[in-house]
Amino acid sequence: MLDITLDRADRSYLPGEYLQAHVQWDFDLPPRAIHLELRWDTEGKGTSDSEVVAEETWSGVPARGNQTWSLTLPRGPMSLNGHLIRIQWTLRCRADGHEMYPVSLTISPTRQPVQLSTVTEDDS
Repeated sequence: MLDITLDRADRSYLPGEYLQAHVQWDFDLPPRAIHLELRWDTEGKGTSDSEVVAEETWSGVPARGNQTWSLTLPRGPMSLNGHLIRIQWTLRCRADGHEMYPVSLTISPTRQPVQLSTVTEDDS
């Protein structure tokens, strides 16, 4: 078992805000290491892009345990939903072949993904 709990139940943050992630694990044998990363990915038309903006690795951990990871979130890019592109932030955790489902979070000035609308000829 590998699990992440964030300090905000709604998983929405302001750019530059402080985040705490609590990682808990329970394995039959001690893992070689537990790796946690914060990243953003794009989805949509065109080329996909992604970047790992922060990461932490804990080595020599017991078979069962927990850790807290704290960091100041970057100022961007902001979470975004648009007709042609989407930017999604996630925390991902893995240990010795076990990977948990990514935990999505939102980073924006409104704590909601920025919504892009399609511009038509009538709008311009």
